[in-house]
Amino acid sequence: MYENLTRLIDALENDTYGEVIIDTKSKGTIDDPIHMPYASYTEVVGQLWNAIYDFSNEHPEFELTKYQDILRRNGADWVSEDMSGADVSSADGQFVMALLMGATRAERFCEGALLGFCEDGSILRWLKRLKDVDTAEELSMLEKTISSADKKHAVFKESLHSLKTEDDDE
Repeated sequence: MYENLTRLIDALENDTYGEVIIDTKSKGTIDDPIHMPYASYTEVVGQLWNAIYDFSNEHPEFELTKYQDILRRNGADWVSEDMSGADVSSADGQFVMALLMGATRAERFCEGALLGFCEDGSILRWLKRLKDVDTAEELSMLEKTISSADKKHAVFKESLHSLKTEDDDE
């Protein structure tokens, strides 16, 4: 389910994420105003950004537009300390996605916020948790498939036994 996000783990592990650009060349005059600092992100972080929003659009059942409510329900507020410090070791996908959405939304209000989450390891930790959630879901589906196959085999075996018994009676 989260493959479009988790496929970026390796690239992010070897990425610089970006940098905050501060205008040190302008003089601060009317003719040469100083530009506001801004974050410039690498291509991989841009791909991550797009993947988070794509996931939100493709999975409305996650209700990621209500990411702050989801964070609160899981004991975190929409502040970097709570989000970065969140224990995701047993978190579900919705909470982890809310953390990722919260990080991208924070960037809209605070230039460089996403860079902070990348640099402190939060983004990678959250993506690795999503990979674990995917693996657990795959194992669960495999177990259900095997269980279903075992039940069908038992029914078939019982039916075959009944047929043999009927043949013996004749």
